[in-house]
Amino acid sequence: MLLTADFPTSQLSLAQLALATGDASSAQKPFEQALIIAPNLPVAMLSFADFWRQTNNQTKELALLEKAMVLHPDFADVLHQYGLYWVRKKEYYKAAEWLVKAIELADAQPYYAYVAATALDSIKRTSQAIDLLSDANRRWPKQTDLLYSLAIYADK
Repeated sequence: MLLTADFPTSQLSLAQLALATGDASSAQKPFEQALIIAPNLPVAMLSFADFWRQTNNQTKELALLEKAMVLHPDFADVLHQYGLYWVRKKEYYKAAEWLVKAIELADAQPYYAYVAATALDSIKRTSQAIDLLSDANRRWPKQTDLLYSLAIYADK
């Protein structure tokens, strides 16, 4: 990784290595370096935001997430992580809005539909959760988590 330290991905790997070995204080510098090399790289922004979440710095976490939202509004990972931020803040209506928007994007993942449906159900929008899961099942057939969740919500 040190041989390719001029690549943002190598810096991210160094940061993750520091975190994996329990050295959170050494992880910050490689995250910062990754964003110096590639200031608008979404994976670097999201990884660094997650670092701030893990180290209980919600102000810096939110700042990075909001910057990512401005730069990458059509990137499902960004919207999903932004929605999860609002879940942790117990602002469920706001969270559901962003989690649902994330799954509408082309690069969304099936898991995002499950999370969005759970968020909708938590704010008493179970019928919308069922519709969302039905659409997700057509988009990603044979995903057992989606089918199981759809059955649970349909049985309510």
